[in-house]
Amino acid sequence: MKDRHAKLLQLIRFTNERGEHISGKILSEQLGVSTRTVRNDISYLNNHYLVDAHIYSNNRLGYRIEGKMQDFNSTVYFEFNQRAFFIIQLLIKSQEWKVNQDIADQLFVSAQTISSDLIKISESIGRQQLSLSLKTEAFCGIRFNGNEIDKRQLLASFVKKEFSTREELVHELSYLFSSYFTREEIESVIYNFDTVIAEFEVRMETEKWSSLLVSLLIQKQRIPNFSIPSNEIQVRSINKTSKEFVFASKLIQKISSPNEAEILPEIEFLALQLIGLNVFQTLYASNLPMAQDMGFEVKESLFTLGKRYGYDFLNDQKLVDGLENHLKRVICPLKHHIYTTNKYLTYIKSEYIQAYQMAIVFSKLISQKFAVPMVENEVGYIALHIEASLERLNDLSTKVALVSEYQDITVTLRKQKIEKNFPNIQIMGTYAKTEIHEIPENVSLVVSTFPLEMKFRHTMTVNTFLNADDLMRIKQNITFGIIQNRVDEHQFIYLNESSKESFLEQMVEHFNLQQYHKSILDRESLSSTDIGNDIALPHPLFSSEEEQSSIYIGINHAKLNWGERTVRLVFLLILSEKDELRYEYIYREIYQLMRNEFKIQQLMRTDSYDQFIDILN
Repeated sequence: MKDRHAKLLQLIRFTNERGEHISGKILSEQLGVSTRTVRNDISYLNNHYLVDAHIYSNNRLGYRIEGKMQDFNSTVYFEFNQRAFFIIQLLIKSQEWKVNQDIADQLFVSAQTISSDLIKISESIGRQQLSLSLKTEAFCGIRFNGNEIDKRQLLASFVKKEFSTREELVHELSYLFSSYFTREEIESVIYNFDTVIAEFEVRMETEKWSSLLVSLLIQKQRIPNFSIPSNEIQVRSINKTSKEFVFASKLIQKISSPNEAEILPEIEFLALQLIGLNVFQTLYASNLPMAQDMGFEVKESLFTLGKRYGYDFLNDQKLVDGLENHLKRVICPLKHHIYTTNKYLTYIKSEYIQAYQMAIVFSKLISQKFAVPMVENEVGYIALHIEASLERLNDLSTKVALVSEYQDITVTLRKQKIEKNFPNIQIMGTYAKTEIHEIPENVSLVVSTFPLEMKFRHTMTVNTFLNADDLMRIKQNITFGIIQNRVDEHQFIYLNESSKESFLEQMVEHFNLQQYHKSILDRESLSSTDIGNDIALPHPLFSSEEEQSSIYIGINHAKLNWGERTVRLVFLLILSEKDELRYEYIYREIYQLMRNEFKIQQLMRTDSYDQFIDILN
């Protein structure tokens, strides 16, 4: 089952629990897909997955689930993630060589499918920076090499962690672990888990609970024959009176009975997961020597980040302290490839675009200093710290001037109405027709009661008494003009490629940007740059030395798989810290455009640069 389907069921069910319906538009925004995709997903779930429940649609109210949601149709290795889970299980079961055809026969698929899946699994190992390798040898087959913790982390990464009900979770886990546990044994582990949770009176989010449960089942499966060697845990002094250690100790002893020498690394491993997921909301500081240097390294990385983006981050003590405390807590789990969940990631990537790009750079610096992987979920949390700092340091309000033929009371009424409806607009002044030359240079929008044209400024004509249509047009024009001003015909191209990689290769070659190609791909490897609504914003990992930022636009004939979503419209950004135009304004304008689904569809149907610019305006 796709993660998107699970999220869709969650959103509908949670809304229904409040006695409300949820609209297709809200679902599409939350999932980062079109409303048509939402309808197709709901049709699939009704016809192929739900047994004792059904999703009903009301044209006026939206969607609602009716039924128990306790029974579900099984799919035989329908999704790659499920096949990958079974393949990894087979490979880590022993050190013996496995032949592709033997694996294929057990999973009822072709050997070619297994070969393709193994390539994807290898790519996942690389993305997660795990100490594992798939070793192949002629006439022998394939097998895993690597440490026990990373084998478990890889296996767990192919189990989805979001379920709409516990019954659905038990159904999925019974299917995945069918070779090892009965449904009753899985329910027994859940009972013991919930018992310890109740004893500690801790409230645990569903995704964290699911993640820990999957890890517990893998621990129970692996401990008898493949317990974690003590040398794989790089921290030997987790406080044995800490809630994390005591919780882990009680739980491990309930689900298994290894000897004392075997159990300590297993307890420490589970305790590290509790710390990484911040289950007890405690300010845990790792005892690793690297954590003792965290304050210095955070400040040095923030200095580098601020220099590149033009911000004095070191003067924001809240940011410095927040990042230092956060990284001290997660550094040891990250060192062991224990990753946190982040249910806000999709929202962060689409709403806080600039902060997320800065977080990518900051995370890369920290990763290099401490030799730890900084995965996408963690980057998202760092982005939240940076976004809060930007709001404290920044003034991104749109500067507006009001112009009328005469200064009278209606000007004051227009000013008050605009300020009431648009908190992010700053009225720089009101001007009569004869005072237009006095409008400040930083004004980007001029709202006039008569037709007016001004060089390098966007103007719009409104009624003397602003009506609803005027307010809507102001909303649409709060950000504007940067794309039009920064993209000429030579920075625009139509392509017909079949993959993200070939599309980017053609773009950089066509626009003579080969010197940025590797850095663009490095940025994509950290986190996909798709932002939803078929748009992507690829860019080099670090800013360029050009005098000003450049924007290049490419439209592909068909949708490309870009990451979590598909993409057709690409804004390739070559950003420069020397440019007086702040990065935020570029990101903000593209994001504003992204939210206009109708305009995006129009832009992707164009067949010329002039037509594209006309629709953009």
